[in-house]
Order: sequence, then C-alpha cells, then structure tokens
Amino acid sequence: TAKTTNITLELDGGEYTGDLTFVATYGQAFTLAKPTKVGYAFAGWTLNGQAYDVDSAWALEEATATLVATWDVKTTNITLELDGGEYTGDLTFVATYGQAFTLAKPTKVGFVFGGWTLNGQAYDVTSAWALEDKTATLTAVWTQNPTTITIDVNGGDELPENERSILGVFGEQLNLPTVTRTGYDLAGWKLDGEDYDAKSLWNKDGGEATLVAQWKLKTTQVTFNVDGGSDVDGATFKFGEAPYANAEDVPTTTKANHNFAGWLLNGEEIDLTAAWMIEDKAVELVAKWTGAKINVTIKYQGVDIEDSVQEVEFGSSYTLISTRPYHKLSRLVVETTGEEVPVSGDAWLYSEDLVLIAETVLKTFNVTVKGCYGETIGTFSVEYGQDFSLDSYNPSTDAIYVEKQETIDTYDPETGEVIGSVTYTVIKEMFFDGFRIEGTETKYSIENSKNFVWNYDADSEDVTIIATYESEDIWI
Repeated sequence: TAKTTNITLELDGGEYTGDLTFVATYGQAFTLAKPTKVGYAFAGWTLNGQAYDVDSAWALEEATATLVATWDVKTTNITLELDGGEYTGDLTFVATYGQAFTLAKPTKVGFVFGGWTLNGQAYDVTSAWALEDKTATLTAVWTQNPTTITIDVNGGDELPENERSILGVFGEQLNLPTVTRTGYDLAGWKLDGEDYDAKSLWNKDGGEATLVAQWKLKTTQVTFNVDGGSDVDGATFKFGEAPYANAEDVPTTTKANHNFAGWLLNGEEIDLTAAWMIEDKAVELVAKWTGAKINVTIKYQGVDIEDSVQEVEFGSSYTLISTRPYHKLSRLVVETTGEEVPVSGDAWLYSEDLVLIAETVLKTFNVTVKGCYGETIGTFSVEYGQDFSLDSYNPSTDAIYVEKQETIDTYDPETGEVIGSVTYTVIKEMFFDGFRIEGTETKYSIENSKNFVWNYDADSEDVTIIATYESEDIWI
C-alpha cells in the first residue's frame, strides 16, 4: 500500500479557494489552485525551504508536510505630470506596494503647489503605496499666485475705489482701468521705474507691485482759415499754455476792403493770449473780418439843408436815410460820374468815400386804424402834410364797460405795517374821445375837428392809430 502524507498549506497572508489540508499519496501528483494576496504576485510553493513543483508526483514518505506559498511584491511605474511646473528629481520612478516614497515639491512661476492627484483624486504621498496597477500618473495641482498691483494715476483723475488696485495673473494680460487727466494723453506705464508694455503678459510671481501712469501734454494742430485773406502758417498749441504771450504776437492777415477783427473757433471769438484749454487734436481757426468803414456824403441840391454824412460797412447790407424832414430818398447818383446808387442793398461795394446827390419825395404813411379791443377797423395811406379824415372810423358813441382787477395793501392800525392785501374788481364805463398814434402822445380829438392834416413823421412809414376812451369808475 502506497504511503500517504497529510499536507497543510501555509499561505503567508494570502487567500485560497480550496481546503488548506489534504492527503497526498506517494507517487501520485495532485493539483493546487493558485492563492492570491493583495499587493503581491504568487511565486510558487516551497517544501522544507525548497521550491516545490506541484505538477510532479508526490515523493515524500513523511506522515505530515507543509507547503508554504511564496510571494513577489508588486511594483508600479509612476510618471509625474507637472502641468508646466519644474521638478528637481526624476519624472519617472518605481513604487513598491505597501511602501511609502518621498517626492520633492515642484515649482511653477505664478502658482502655488497644491499637492498631487491620482486618477483625479487628491493623493497623500506620505502614505504607503496601495496601487497594484503596473503604471500610474501623479499630477501636480496648482493654484494661481496673483500679484496685487496698485494703480498710481500720477496726477490723473481719481479712480473709483474698486479700480485703484488690480490682480496680476502670471501669463495673462492685465485688465488695466481707464485713466484720464485733463489736458494730457496717457503715454504708457512704469513698473519699478522701467517702462511697462500694458499689452504684455504679466510675469511676476505673487507679491505686490505698483504701476505708475505716464502722461504726455496734449497738443493741438491749428490751421488758420484766412477766408480770402493773406496766408497764415499753421501752429501747434500746448494745452494749458498761452499760444501767444503778447497780443502783438497773435498772427494777423490782410484782406482788401476789410479789417481783421480776430480769430473765431466754432463761430466764437477766441483769445489766443489766454491759456489754451482745448483738448482736440486738430482745430481750424477762421479769420473774423469787418468791412472797411466808408463815409457816404449826401447832398441836397436846391434845398436849404446841410449835407449829411453816413457810415456804411464794405460788403454789408445798408440803407441810406434822408435827413430832410418828412422826405425819403427816391434816387441817388454819384456826384462825379452820375452813376445811380440804390438807396438800399445787400452789400455795399464801393471801397472809398463817396459823395451822392439826393432826390427826395415826401413820405407816404400806411395807416392802420384799430378799435379799443385791438381789432382793425380800417386802413388808408396819407402823404405828409396831406389832409385826411377819421370820420368814417369813429366807433359807436355808446359807452363800453371794462372790468379791471386792482389790489391794495392793508395795514395794521397800530403799527402801520403792511399785513396783507385786498383784491377788488373795478367796472369802468368808457366813452370814445378820439384817436392816438400808437406809442406816442400824438392824439386826434373828436372835440376839435374830423378833418386833420398829417403832421406825424417817423422812420417807419407803417403807422397804427388806436381809438381812445376816457373812463369813469362805476363801482367796486
């Protein structure tokens, strides 16, 4: 009878799916399942300290024996992913299951190292390695380390509180606030005394910094529109400075039959000896002209009246006026040539003093007659000195009644001080008593005669006559 052996399996921390004891028969082979152990690979069995081939026939005669499982610890090839950072050691290494390893801290400009992640989860590199995968990647985590930047407007307009400092993120362009200064253009920025390009990417790592605005005084390119005068060269004016210190230095121009009267900006006269406070990059100044003053002498031949002298402006509209009482000019001719000159016109075009011979006619007045309520009741024309009648325009002799509001003060009987007022209504009974030339004291009374001689003279030949009434207070 073949000898048998009671065999016990020693797993050294592993796990086994079958019985841990069984009977082996001498000369016969047996089959063992492969045990498992977390973090380890099964390396075979040993018998009495020697590797044992379980596929061979059992060759031991002892009554008992122990087969011991042997293990190889698993390792993982680890790669470090730095996401733009820098690392002083190797970026790949081997980790042994159950053993801890040490990693140096990586660096990245503009960022603070926040640890490592493994498969998207935070990983504590001080703990024993617990992954059985053959490969793995540890990824560095970073948080931004911005720079606190103070904005120094350097004489510019004060910024709102929330714009006086900004954050500078490494590798990103700064979001600078809009800064202004009256009379200046922004010329750039300085950082630590050096020019800073606002379009560049920020390259500072945390901390604090100050950006100082740099300014350039605004200038205006000025062109002079001489409007037909002699040419004037353009100039450059600086904001806040007087273009010309002395009035004698202000450019002038000349134009036939005109007097230079200064410069206009947008239709308004401008003082070029005062500080220039305009921020436009370019403007046009236009010459202001006044026509030359011309003396026109009007002679009245055959009439015992002194010559009159009037001043007209070259190029301007004009109306020549007769100084002969009750007369107006009907015709004017140049004394030396006999050339007729219009009594009025849109532009006087004689450039020298002129003597004119006048022909005059009596004035004819266009009269509008109005009633007491302002209504027109008739019109007529009358020549100065001519007889005329207002009889046909007399209104009814019946009385009319007019209501009028009047106010008087009331007084304290003891102190005499004004303490209030009283408004009352006056009814006036009014009777027609003649006509008055509007705006004058000249009156045609019906008590005298209804036939009058026109003896009123004025510059305007349009005259209004108003019916007038005398009144009595009826009651209060």
